[in-house]
Amino acid sequence: MTRARVCFVVSDLLGLVTNSGIGTATSYASLVLAAAGYDVTLLHTGNADILEPAWEERYRLGGVSVERTPVITVAPGNLSASYRAYEHLKLDYFHTIVFQDWCALGWASMQAKHAGLAFERTQLVHISHGPEAWLHEANLQVAVDADDLAIAHAGQVSAELADTIVGPSQYLLAWMDRAGWQLPGRRFVIPYFTEGHAKTAMAGLPPSPPRPPARAPVREISFFGRLERRKGIHVFAGALNTLDPSLLEGVTISFLGREANVTQHDVLAMLDGRVRRAIAGIEFHTALDNEAACRHLRRPGTLVVVASLVDNSPNTIYECIEWGIPFIATATGGTPELLLEEDRARCLVPPEAAAMAAALHSALEADGTPAPARPAFDMATSLDLWDDVLAWQPRPRVEIRESPQVTAVLVHHDRPELVTTAVEALDAQDYENMEIIVVDDGSERAASHQVLREIADNPWRHELRVVRQENRYLGAARNTGVAEGRGDLLAFVDDDDVPESHFVSTLVRASQVTGADAVTCAMRSFTNPIGAPEEADSEGTWVFAGGPLHLAAVRNCIGGAPALVRRSALEAIGGYHELHGVGHEDWHLYVRLLFAGYSIVAVPDPLYWYRLSDDSMRSTMSDYQSARVILDEYRKALPPDLRSLVDLAYGEGLVMQRRVDDLTSELELRQRVLWLAEQRLGPPRWVLPAEGPSPVSELPAW
Repeated sequence: MTRARVCFVVSDLLGLVTNSGIGTATSYASLVLAAAGYDVTLLHTGNADILEPAWEERYRLGGVSVERTPVITVAPGNLSASYRAYEHLKLDYFHTIVFQDWCALGWASMQAKHAGLAFERTQLVHISHGPEAWLHEANLQVAVDADDLAIAHAGQVSAELADTIVGPSQYLLAWMDRAGWQLPGRRFVIPYFTEGHAKTAMAGLPPSPPRPPARAPVREISFFGRLERRKGIHVFAGALNTLDPSLLEGVTISFLGREANVTQHDVLAMLDGRVRRAIAGIEFHTALDNEAACRHLRRPGTLVVVASLVDNSPNTIYECIEWGIPFIATATGGTPELLLEEDRARCLVPPEAAAMAAALHSALEADGTPAPARPAFDMATSLDLWDDVLAWQPRPRVEIRESPQVTAVLVHHDRPELVTTAVEALDAQDYENMEIIVVDDGSERAASHQVLREIADNPWRHELRVVRQENRYLGAARNTGVAEGRGDLLAFVDDDDVPESHFVSTLVRASQVTGADAVTCAMRSFTNPIGAPEEADSEGTWVFAGGPLHLAAVRNCIGGAPALVRRSALEAIGGYHELHGVGHEDWHLYVRLLFAGYSIVAVPDPLYWYRLSDDSMRSTMSDYQSARVILDEYRKALPPDLRSLVDLAYGEGLVMQRRVDDLTSELELRQRVLWLAEQRLGPPRWVLPAEGPSPVSELPAW
């Protein structure tokens, strides 16, 4: 019997990073499932490409393949990892693909399956560790910029379009329900596999509970977690400041976790002078891997504090339970789900400094550290649940055989060297029931008139007509093409676009499968001044998300000009705007469609080439007027006193983009200076520290 092929798509893996919650959960899950008989592949999307030798050997011995996504140029950056994963995955076949939620890695693949373009026989699973929207709330932080909003939206789309959603806690699935997410019916709460589970599975031995460290008076209190507000660093410091300093005499305070939004200096500043004078010392361990950290914490007399204000299913709790490490933790998020009910009252406290101080007071006055907590999870139950997830097979889609008529509208203005290439690409479409309307928007050059006459006289595979009008600009020209055509579906292309041969058929299929009123797609850009593009010409891929409406106020995240729109929807909102000299008519149309309640789907496949040139129509447009037509749609939707918020949001976006551009230019300049210095002076002679053993290389062989 063929083993089911399972792929985990992840941004972090053990062996590429020292410690990572998502990386830890994924690495151990892959090893346990491979030991259970599944054919497991890990696909990582990060920039690192060299695994630690010890971990590379572990994956190999465990029967786990490790691959990386292709290195290609993709914009915007927030969708790059998701798109690169899709490009890699669509070339292979897996029974199930599991996407980690960080960086919305599943977005492009979920969109492609939703549109009926890929993965028909593959189950797509979204596993939720900590969605961006939840992290914003958990960190008491509003989204910093448009990229934050974009990735949060893409993550929600990935969860909603998945065949199955998995999470390690009921708490987080309930949070998504309360937030209004439309999650799939197939939901599973499966606690993480641990290092001990992976060792047990690979050795084929029954799990054995760890022997807790010998009881001893508390001599070290260790904050276990990243140095950030969400992990409760302020609660911990406040609890220490509340204690009678005499209780802390001779006690070491340690912090095990890397810096995040709180630095070591910040931590020191949080502690009262009375505390610093009483304790034996303060230690920071920011680079320990999981096993090294747990070995440190297992020393007799060590009491761990996990003080998270909110958490999903923290690996720190799994590790303390598995290693038999005494701890006090806050009863927040999914943490209580990991402990036996009878252990919760003595190990968990409210996320408040006073409650934490009371628990520490009791522990410091006791004869020894408290008994470790016992798990409410086990490997066998989690493995059974994963078997249930991986046994499911998606139902094949009902084949759509309808071929509605499509009117393809191609707009041209005085670029005779381009228009023939665009027309030839349209005529080469593999969709049969299509007519082509070429609209000449007031060309004046004799060469343009000659080329258009040749186009009108040439025989074409599809019915083609050339329509001429005075120069009224892009929106009006497209509306003319719509009025001249007969199709219920309208495909739009400009003369600097070169559509792929499956451009129309793919958009039609996506429209039929999803029922969307408009379908946009990704594009590839190239710079050749004339002629059809080739693969080597690509300057990169631009991916559109198809929304959301709130983000489209500050950037066109919906789609480019080439797209498919239902005639009924376009006519209902009055077609494209016809303001002369004003652009963004496509962006403006999509915003109005969304405001009117129509649906738009974005296909992640690049279905056309966009020719970059200095004499494009955008170079002659008023940026102010083009932006104004977009912003006015949002202003109309707001009360008068709030309409200036739209301008503020757009302006702040421009300011931030300028700052990013300035920083990029400065970095490029510095790199250039360093390069010149190397050419003149030779490469720098770095002084390297004495080499020590790598924490990973010290781990015992499995």
